[in-house]
Amino acid sequence: MLTSKNFSDIVAFTRASAAWRYSSGGILVQESANVPRLGYDPITLAARGLLVEEQRTNEYLNSRTFSSATRNSILPLVDVTATDGPFNGTTVKKAIPDTSNVIHYLGGGGFGDKSTKQMTFYAIVKAAGYNFIRIDLFDSANHGSYFDLAAGTLGTLITNGATMRRGISPLGGGWYLCWVSMDVTSTNPLQPNLWITSADNQVTFAADGSSGVLLGTLQVEQGAFPGSTIVTTGAQVTRVADSAVITDLSKIGWNASGGTLVIEFEQFGTGQIASFDDGTNNNRICFLRSQISENFVQTRFRGAGVDTANLTVVAALNARNKVAMSWGAGQLLLSANGSAAATQALASAIPAVSAFRFGAADGSSKPNAWIRTTRYLPAPTAAADLPGLST
Repeated sequence: MLTSKNFSDIVAFTRASAAWRYSSGGILVQESANVPRLGYDPITLAARGLLVEEQRTNEYLNSRTFSSATRNSILPLVDVTATDGPFNGTTVKKAIPDTSNVIHYLGGGGFGDKSTKQMTFYAIVKAAGYNFIRIDLFDSANHGSYFDLAAGTLGTLITNGATMRRGISPLGGGWYLCWVSMDVTSTNPLQPNLWITSADNQVTFAADGSSGVLLGTLQVEQGAFPGSTIVTTGAQVTRVADSAVITDLSKIGWNASGGTLVIEFEQFGTGQIASFDDGTNNNRICFLRSQISENFVQTRFRGAGVDTANLTVVAALNARNKVAMSWGAGQLLLSANGSAAATQALASAIPAVSAFRFGAADGSSKPNAWIRTTRYLPAPTAAADLPGLST
């Protein structure tokens, strides 16, 4: 069983860059290159598990100080010390709209032609007198969403025909991660803007000159969902993908005739969660979620480049799930969160594999998830018993 082994004794972990996570106190902290990130929920402070993500680049320069942002002159930024939340004890900016009846916004400058790409813009913010913000991606038309920082809820969505996604997540102490993502079709330069408003669906207003919003960090990245924080100064910064691989399956008692894999995880994006494979995607036994809109994961049996079996089970995004898969004795079984096992006959041989990893063998897909527990049993499990393992 994987749970009976020390991580460092069996798993080869690499990440050729520093990366950020939430500590057991709910604070954003940075880990050095090649150090695994064991993340915590910033609200409950409960352990989430090993964070494994794809590579991302924050294209927003000076993401904590905003010194290069093109903002209108009536939106000054003042240094304040955060007293709670992910930036507790550090300097953040308070954006304070003045009394003019205008749009009060912080812009990020032109980001060039992003056509055919999925782009995400997010802000970690807190109300400081005004409770509403709007996050916008502008490409000759506005595409964005309002957010209520008092209630922690989504407001009016402005798509102007674009395919968009959005979300808001509490981070503790009144801080929220607010994000929008868009499938970009225009070749016009993309510009991210953050507006401060006093109400939902409001454009201009005359502020009181002292109230505002606290700004922790801003991030612009390619992808359909937000990744972990990447701090920039005068240049873009890339967080390299996490890699966690077991290259010697004898260390977990691998049985080529059949087995059971149980994984507890919390996935916030798409990707292949875990895989037994031969170093390629041609032979594999894996879990994955292929679309951000899906509320399920699927398991795939693939031999000699051909999918020979495939089962699907409900497992919500942005929630903790426990999924158990069994193979062997002519059957593929799958259960999630105690559900009755889905079954499929195995008409072909079990793929010949030589490694286990979180993600895909060719590096093209990562779990984008916290992996809480992983357990391997070197024998198939009966359909009646599998729900007990996924509970």
